[in-house]
Amino acid sequence: MRPARLGIGIIGTGKMAHRMAGTISRSVPARLARVASTSPERADAFAKHFSCKSGSLSDLLRDPDVEAIYIANANRDHANALSDSFASQKPILCEKPVTPDLDTSLAMIQRARESRTLLVEAISTPFLPAAAAMLRSTRSRGSLTLEASFGYPVRAADRQMVMAPDAGIVLDRAIYPLTLARLACGPGVVGDVDLVRDNGVAIEARIEIRHDNGSRSVLEASFVRRLSNRLTVGNADGYLTIPAPLLSARRLAESTASPALGEQNPLVRRIYDAMARLSGRAYDFGADPGLPLLAHFTSLAAAGLTESPVLTYDVMTDVHQWMAAAQRA
Repeated sequence: MRPARLGIGIIGTGKMAHRMAGTISRSVPARLARVASTSPERADAFAKHFSCKSGSLSDLLRDPDVEAIYIANANRDHANALSDSFASQKPILCEKPVTPDLDTSLAMIQRARESRTLLVEAISTPFLPAAAAMLRSTRSRGSLTLEASFGYPVRAADRQMVMAPDAGIVLDRAIYPLTLARLACGPGVVGDVDLVRDNGVAIEARIEIRHDNGSRSVLEASFVRRLSNRLTVGNADGYLTIPAPLLSARRLAESTASPALGEQNPLVRRIYDAMARLSGRAYDFGADPGLPLLAHFTSLAAAGLTESPVLTYDVMTDVHQWMAAAQRA
C-alpha cells in the first residue's frame, strides 16, 4: 500500500507560495492541505485555485491535517511565522532566506536545534541530481577552485519584490552559489566583495570565499546582467562543470579542457542535453526542479528527523554569516 502523503500547509499566497503549490501538485509524497494568509480574500482565491482549505495562521497551525509547514510570506515576516510554527512542533520548510537579519536567522536556527524541530531552508539547487553528483565527487578532490554565477535581468513585475529593503541580490540570488560553495568546499571566510547598489539596494555582487581547506570560491550574482549561470569546480587534475542554467541543471561534465562556450543559447543547450543523455551524463529531476528538495524534506519529516544531512544547521549558519559579511562590504 502506498504510504500516506504528507499534508503541507503554506503560509503566504505570493509568487513562491504559488510555485511551491505547483510543485506539491506534481509530488508523490506530499499534498497541499491548507493555505494561510493575513488576507482572507487572497487565501480563499489561492485555496480555490489549488483545491485546499484556507484560513488564518492559527487555523493552519491547529489543523491536524497539516503535518508540515512551508513558510513563503515576505522575508520580513519569516521570523514571526517561524516562531509560531516552532510552537506547533511541526516540520518547517522555510523559503530563503530564513530571515533577512543575521542575528534573527541565527536565533531561529538555534531554536530549531534546541527544540529538535526540523527546519530546512528552501534552497533547491543542492538536491538537483546533477548538483548532488558534483558534491559527491568533490569530497575526494582536495583543495579546489570553484566559480559559480546566477544572474539575468529581473522582470519588471518582480522588481519591487527583489529590490525591497529585506531582499537584494545577496539574499535573493547569491545565496544559491554561496550554498553550493559551502557544500563543495567547506567552511571559510569572506574575502574580497564587490557590490553594485541602486538606491541603496545591492543589485550585483561578486563574492570571494577563502575556505579553511585551501579552496577558493568566486561567486557572482546579478539582477541586471545575464551571467554564465554555470558552476565550475576543480583543480590541476581536472574539473567538473554544471552548465547553464545552474538552477535547473540537468547535466554534469568532467573534463580537462576549457568549458564550452555558447551555453546560454537555447539551441546549443538542447544539443548539449542530447549529447549528455547519450553519454550517460544527463541527470533528470522530472517535471519540476523543486521536486528533489520537496522529496528530501518530506522524507525527513516522515522519518521524524530533526536536521537535514545536506543543509545542516552548520551549513545554514555559515551561509547566513557569509551573506551578512558581504552585505556589510
